[in-house]
Amino acid sequence: MTINLVILLSIAMAIAFGYMFSINIGMIAIGFAYIIGAFILGLTPSDLIAMWTTKLFFILFTLTTFYGFATTNGTLEKAAAKSIYLFRNLPYFIPLIVFLSSMMLGAIGAGVYAVVAFMVPIVMPVCTKTGMNRVLSILAVITGSTVGDNIPLIGTGGLLIRGIIEKTGYADPSLTPISLGVSGNLALGETSIVLVAYFVLKGWRVSTHDIEKPAPFTSQQRKNLFLIAAVMLCMTMPTFLSVLFPGNTVLSFLRSKADMTLLAVVGAVIAHFLKLGDLKEITTKVVPWNTITVLCGMGLLIGVAVKAGTITMLASFISKNIPPAMTIGLLIVVAGTMSFFASTLAVVAPTLFPIVPIIAHSSGISPALLFGAIYVGSCGTGCSPFSSGGGMALASIADNKIKGETFSKLLLAPPLILVGLTILFVIKGILGV
Repeated sequence: MTINLVILLSIAMAIAFGYMFSINIGMIAIGFAYIIGAFILGLTPSDLIAMWTTKLFFILFTLTTFYGFATTNGTLEKAAAKSIYLFRNLPYFIPLIVFLSSMMLGAIGAGVYAVVAFMVPIVMPVCTKTGMNRVLSILAVITGSTVGDNIPLIGTGGLLIRGIIEKTGYADPSLTPISLGVSGNLALGETSIVLVAYFVLKGWRVSTHDIEKPAPFTSQQRKNLFLIAAVMLCMTMPTFLSVLFPGNTVLSFLRSKADMTLLAVVGAVIAHFLKLGDLKEITTKVVPWNTITVLCGMGLLIGVAVKAGTITMLASFISKNIPPAMTIGLLIVVAGTMSFFASTLAVVAPTLFPIVPIIAHSSGISPALLFGAIYVGSCGTGCSPFSSGGGMALASIADNKIKGETFSKLLLAPPLILVGLTILFVIKGILGV
């Protein structure tokens, strides 16, 4: 019991120290993992290094490198501006177009942070010209990019979540339907957020008379779009054709070899030779090394917690003392509260996902629903100004007065969202759907 309390305290301290002193949480977590693992649990340094989450590291590195070209040369930004302009004659659809545009950009691998970083500066002037509510626009960008980023097989977040779920002990054939279920639950939660916000914040009151026509795609940007489409086709077509032509050995072979991370590496090399961007600059400045360190460092500390039995103890306590339907609500609240101050993929998911298998076994609740509750709760409050999504959105607003007004309004949104999501998914759990 003592060692379990020490580990739980170390996880909390890693998050608190990182937030209070602006130190990378992952580095603190690695330090705690080494002290606890080597000197209390008796693990060897090799045992600890083996816990480093290599697969998650590779996913983030390869995908952000490939899509870094489209980010730095303006391809994705231009695509977003054009999609908004395209629907200028349907003003009441503009907030939903922002949501769908962000979802599209997230789906092609830009990642939530990148989409927020270049969509918010595009949308803020649109809000000034059209009267669109700024909080609604930020929610549309964050929720849309989150849904797109977590599309299975191709989305960066979807691949990362699949990897984190796999670390908890699930493998195919059950892994794929679980990860699909998590993505489906997330899509339900995030879409519900933006639709409710659309009606509460009167998203139909938008005027589009002053939206300017974006410049055409440059030759470089058109090449980048074709390259992204080619990589997407290489990833998805073998699976699609295998469904149409079952039993075809060539298609089955190609499907077994299709991997988004490795295709991204090939795509990045091609992009370099096509002069779509500076590969060295992308790998040093665009790849989110800070997030990678947090994700892998926390994974190392969670690995130590698993070795010590802390995760089993925590899951056992929840399964024995909390009614099944309330368990879903509890996970949403805990994950959402953590996400006020910490990253979903880097901290919340790696910390809470390991308790799911035990709770699922003892309660009979679907693992996809439990994983989904954690992920939905965490992503649902990602608009908090203290969290990654909300913080990046505010950082992208140049006008300090607008930034201050938006900050205070974003503080109110996450608690309301958390209440709504809790009610929605507790009902979902009770109905067993």
